[in-house]
Amino acid sequence: MRQVLYTWLLSLSDCRQFGFIGVLLVLSLGFGFQLSAYAEVLRYTDDKGVTHYVDSTDRVPEQYKQQLKDAPPLPEISKVQAPPAYSPDNSRMLEIYKKRSAKKHKGVEIFVTSWCGYCRQLEQFLDKEKIKYTRFDIEKDKEADKEYQALGVSGVPVTRVGEQVISGFKPDEIKKAAKKL
Repeated sequence: MRQVLYTWLLSLSDCRQFGFIGVLLVLSLGFGFQLSAYAEVLRYTDDKGVTHYVDSTDRVPEQYKQQLKDAPPLPEISKVQAPPAYSPDNSRMLEIYKKRSAKKHKGVEIFVTSWCGYCRQLEQFLDKEKIKYTRFDIEKDKEADKEYQALGVSGVPVTRVGEQVISGFKPDEIKKAAKKL
């Protein structure tokens, strides 16, 4: 159906009587009437234990069609709220973080990974400036990862100085925030 609509629209665009504006109008109307799509993925396992995925019952061999009838129903789709988007001033992230975390944080905490170059630079900076900190590797420590997720940020490194959350390696910001402790 969609292809028929686009073919019709393209044939109209060849008509010189509509002009450029007319063609744009017709095309914009055509894109506005997009039809929704429906797809079904079916799964069956053959005698050798290999799982196959197909998009039509016609593609399932006769001896495996009973598996389609015996398949359990799909679970309900659950909706979750996505983490907040990054805001340059961190005010939105800090507000959400404060709501999620009741305990007060003192000192400097850094959330890092072993493969991150900026994380290593951050640690070298903190050591050089003699700023005491607690290091959390979010890939190796599940509790640290939960705490990192609760911050509502993405990417590493993340530095928490008291209640202030700083995303990325920003030495001046970190130094300024650490002086306030």
